[in-house]
Amino acid sequence: MSTLPVEQGVVDIIMDAMVDLFTLKLQTEIDKNDASRLTEIKVGPLQDDPSGIVVLIHENDPEDPRQWPHYPLRYRELQPSGTLIGQTTARGESEQTQLRHSTHFQMVGGGSRMARCFTIALEVWGDEILTDTPLERRDAGHLAAVIENRIIKTLLDAGPKIGTGNLITDSFGESVMMGPYLGDCWTNQEEGEALIVRKYIRVYYVTTQSWTIAAW
Repeated sequence: MSTLPVEQGVVDIIMDAMVDLFTLKLQTEIDKNDASRLTEIKVGPLQDDPSGIVVLIHENDPEDPRQWPHYPLRYRELQPSGTLIGQTTARGESEQTQLRHSTHFQMVGGGSRMARCFTIALEVWGDEILTDTPLERRDAGHLAAVIENRIIKTLLDAGPKIGTGNLITDSFGESVMMGPYLGDCWTNQEEGEALIVRKYIRVYYVTTQSWTIAAW
């Protein structure tokens, strides 16, 4: 009988850590009578019927992964003077920008650095939230905005350990060293009577992976 490998990559570990973090901070620690309490947190697309307030965690971008890919970190090349190409001088002059990078990992003195990119989708289904007073459209928007800010603050407070208390390292030696760093954020509020508000938050973490020339 086939079995799944026990190894785990850093991308999956990061997403699982986000699920645990949001479950604790945005569900368990929120009063059950608070309308902003998350109903469901999961990795990947929603496959069940909507149930109030849902947070979905995606690798890259769920609609077009190429718009938010994992990418090697780039850095500006030094000039003989010691200043960066593309750096603004004291006189306000901007030098020509030249980025130096590899086609995959950016090698930096014995290691490679990557930006591991994710999109957090928040869905507020206003008609599914049971309250004493039915939500109005503006209420659903306000609720989504509050939860969006809670998500961002929770991630920033957790830092690169993402609430685990330990350095995150996968089975292949890739470790999360810095982050989170925020990317684009946007809102999609659908028309009609369903009171559906969707918010998207892009975020990335900087990872490193050491390498050796022993086999070269």
